[in-house]
Amino acid sequence: MSEDQQDLEVDVYAEYSIVSTLHEEMRVILDMEPGLLTTRAASVSDWSVCMQIEHVCLANKMVTSGLLAIATSGTGASRSGNINRLGLILLGRGVIPRGKADAPDQYRPDPESNLDSVRLLFEEVNGRLHKIGEHLDSIAAIREGFEHPYFGILPAPVWIRFMHVHSLHHIKIVRDILAEVDESFTSETV
Repeated sequence: MSEDQQDLEVDVYAEYSIVSTLHEEMRVILDMEPGLLTTRAASVSDWSVCMQIEHVCLANKMVTSGLLAIATSGTGASRSGNINRLGLILLGRGVIPRGKADAPDQYRPDPESNLDSVRLLFEEVNGRLHKIGEHLDSIAAIREGFEHPYFGILPAPVWIRFMHVHSLHHIKIVRDILAEVDESFTSETV
C-alpha cells in the first residue's frame, strides 16, 4: 500500500466516548487542591499538572473548532489527503512516546496562565466537545480533513482518534506527576 492510500479506520462513537471520559477525568483533576495542580515533577515533565491540561485543551479547542466547521457548514476541511506513516503508526497503536517531540508554539501552555483561566478554557472546550457529540454521524462520513503538524492530513474521523490518544498521553503524564508529588495518589483517586 502506498503512503497516499493509507487510511486508519476509526469508530467515532467509541473514540468520542473515550474522549468524553478523559475530559471528565480532567474535570476531576481541575477540582483538586490548587497546590497539586501547579506542582511539577522534573523526573516526569517540565510542565505542571495544570500546564498539561491547558495544552490538551488548546489542542482539543483547535480540533473541535475544525470538526464543528466541517460538520455544520462543510467548511474548514483543507483538502483530501492522508495521514502520514508516523501518524498511522502512533494513532494506530494509540500511544505517543514521551519526550520525542515538542508541542507547536500555539499549543504550548502560557506561563502566565492561572488555574481560573485554564478552568475557563476547559469549560469552553468541553462545551465544544458536547456539540461534537451531536454531529458524530456526519463526522463519521467525512473523508476530508485538515493538517496535523506532525501526522499529515487527518480525515475528520481520525481527529476524534487523535483527541483520544493525545488526551490520554497527557492524562498519563498528569497521573505520574500526581503520584510523584502525592504518595496517597493512585489513578483510582480521580
